[in-house]
Amino acid sequence: MLNLSIDQNNISSNSQTGILLGADYYGSTAIIDNTLSANRYGFYASTNTSTSISRNYVRNNDVGFYYEKGGSYTANFNDLYGNTLAMDASLDATVDATHNYWGEKSGPYHESLNPHGKGNPVGGNGVNIDFIFFLSAPIDYSNSPPTAVLWADKALVARGQNATFVGADSYDDGRVDQYFYDFGDGTTSGWTTLSIFFYNYSAIGTYNARLKVMDDFGVESSYANITVGVQNLSSLVASVALDSYSVDSNKDVSVSVYVSDGVNPVENANATFFSVKGGSFTPQSGLTNAEGYFTANFTAPNATRLMDVRIIARASGAGFADGSNYQYVKVFPPLAVQVSAQSSTIIAEKSTIVTVLVTNGFDEPVANASLTLSVDNGNLSAFSGVTDQNGNFSSVFTALLTTVTLNATVSVNATKSGFVDGQGQTIINVLPKVLDVRIIAERTMIISESKVNMTIHVAYDAMPVQQANVSISPANGGNFSDATGLTDAFGDVIFTFTAPQANAPLDIIITAYASKAMYADGDGALNITVTPGVLSVEVSSASPSVRSRESAVVTVLVTCNSTRVSDAQVTVSVDNGNFSGTTAITDVNGSYTFIFNAPITTAQIPAVITANATKNGFISAGNQTTITIAPEAPPQAEGGWPWWTILLIVIPIVVVVIVLVLIKLKIITVSTEEEE
Repeated sequence: MLNLSIDQNNISSNSQTGILLGADYYGSTAIIDNTLSANRYGFYASTNTSTSISRNYVRNNDVGFYYEKGGSYTANFNDLYGNTLAMDASLDATVDATHNYWGEKSGPYHESLNPHGKGNPVGGNGVNIDFIFFLSAPIDYSNSPPTAVLWADKALVARGQNATFVGADSYDDGRVDQYFYDFGDGTTSGWTTLSIFFYNYSAIGTYNARLKVMDDFGVESSYANITVGVQNLSSLVASVALDSYSVDSNKDVSVSVYVSDGVNPVENANATFFSVKGGSFTPQSGLTNAEGYFTANFTAPNATRLMDVRIIARASGAGFADGSNYQYVKVFPPLAVQVSAQSSTIIAEKSTIVTVLVTNGFDEPVANASLTLSVDNGNLSAFSGVTDQNGNFSSVFTALLTTVTLNATVSVNATKSGFVDGQGQTIINVLPKVLDVRIIAERTMIISESKVNMTIHVAYDAMPVQQANVSISPANGGNFSDATGLTDAFGDVIFTFTAPQANAPLDIIITAYASKAMYADGDGALNITVTPGVLSVEVSSASPSVRSRESAVVTVLVTCNSTRVSDAQVTVSVDNGNFSGTTAITDVNGSYTFIFNAPITTAQIPAVITANATKNGFISAGNQTTITIAPEAPPQAEGGWPWWTILLIVIPIVVVVIVLVLIKLKIITVSTEEEE
C-alpha cells in the first residue's frame, strides 16, 4: 500500500506537469499547502484511484487540474486563479470540486452552469465536475459566520394551511448557500438551497420555528427563531394587485391588497406588506377600508440585474387565521454605462477617441442599446448611435480652441427595452497651446559692464512661431538694449544685455515672455552669473626722457580683457618730479593724459611713475613706467670752474672796465661837493 504525502512545495515552470499522480493504487493521499505555478499542467491525475487535494495554490498554469481516467476524485478548498483552464476531466471521471476559489467571487466560468462567472473557466459536461458550491473569497480569507434571518407570511395559521417561511434576508460577508428550517414540530427541511420554504402544520398548537444558514466556507450560523400559532379557524382571503407588474430600479409602483372572508370584504383588517428580497413600502402596514382595500407604494430595490421581487401581503383580524397572497413585480436594472477617452488630457483643437461600453448587472456587454451623447467645450463626430455586439460605441471628440485649461465633459445616455436608462460620463482635460520659450545666451558667465547677445526662441510643438510678441527683463540688475521685440521667420529675436557692476559673483535671472493670438502665453528663464572684471593699466610717455625743469605728457590707459574701460579712477605718483594733477577719470577711450613736471637736477636721474586704477565692479590694478631726467648743462672737466662761476667773475670786471673807459673819454663826469 502506497501512502502519498506532498506538502509545502513550490513547483513551477515545468513544460509538462507540476505533480503527476500515475500509480495504480494509493492507500491515502495528503496533498496540501503546495504552490503550483507556470506549468503546462498543475496537477495531472492518470490513476483510477481516488485522490484528495486540498488547500493548494494553483495559479498561472495552462491547466490547473486534469483528471484523465475514471474514478472519484476530491479537490476542495484550493485557490485557482490565472490559469487558462482551471480544471478539466474525462467523461469517465467524477470530481467533487466544491468549495474552491476560482479567482472571482462569482465563481468559475462555465457555459451552461455558470455563464456569469468571471473566474477561471472550468471544463466538463456539467456532470462530471461538480464545482457548486464555490468560495466567494480565497481560502486564506478570515471568514465570519453568517447571520440567519427568518420570517413567515402568517403568524396565526389555520390547521392544514400552507405557511411560507422566508430565509432570503439572511446575510454573510461572503455568500449564504444553504438553509436549514426547523418547524418546531419535529420536522426539518434538512439542508436546502431554498431561501423560501412552504410547510403546513397538521396539529393545533404554538410552534417555535427556527432557521440556521451555512455560508460558502461551510460555516453555520446561530438559529433565528419565530413563533407560529396553529388554530382551527377560517382564514381571511387576501389578493394582491399592482398598478404595474414591472418597474424601474429605485422607482415606485402602487400595490394594494383586498381582504375578504371569502364572500364579503372585511373592513379594518390589519394588512402588512413584505418583499422578497429588497425594496420598501410606504406605509408598510395599515387597516383595510370599507371596501376591504389597503394600498401602499412599493419602492423597487436598487437592482444591478433583472429581478423578480415577490411582494407578499398578510391579512389578519379577530376570529380569523391569517391570510396571505403574493405577486411578482419585475424590476429592471439600469444599464451600466462606462465612458472613457483614449487620452484623458489633450491639447486645444486636438482629437481623441471616446469609447462607450454598455453592460448589464453581470458586467456582460449589451448590444443594440441606443445612445445619446452630449459634450461641452468641444465637438463629437457622432452624437447618437447603437452599441455593437460587444456593447461598444465610439465617437471622436475634438477640443475647442482655448488659451486657458478647461474640462470637457462627455455625457452618454443609454436606453434599451427591458432596462432602465443608464448614464455615464467622462471628463477630458483640455490644455491650451502654450508657447515654448527658450533663452540662448552667447555666454552665461560674463563680467561687469560687458555685453552679451541673447536669442529668444519661440516655438510650439517643436515648430518656430513667427511674429510672437516677446518681452524680456533681468532680475538683480543689468539692462537690455530693447525690452520688447517680434520673432522672425525662425521664431527668434535677439536682445543685447549689458551686465551690471558686480564686486562679487552675482546671479541674474533673465525672464522672457511670449504671446500671440490663439496661443497661451509662454515664458522661459535663464540664469547667468556676473563676476568682477580685472583691470589692466598701461602707463606711457611721449618721450622716454626729459630735461630738468621741463614737462612731459604721460598717458594712462585702463582696459579689461582688451576692452577699454571708461570712468575708471586713475591716481598717479612719481618719486622725482610732480604732476599737475594726480587723480582723474578715464574718458570714453579708457585713457587720461597727465602732465609730468621734471625736477631741477644737475645729474641724470630716473623718475618712476606709478599709476593705479579703480572702478566699482572691477578688481583694481596698477602699473609703472620710468622717465629719464637729463641735467641742464653737461658736467665740467675735473679741476675747472663751472661756467656760471666764471660768469660771476667776468661780468663785474667787464662793467668796471667799461665805466673807466667812459670816464676817460669824459662821457661820464665825476664831481664832488663839499659840505657847508
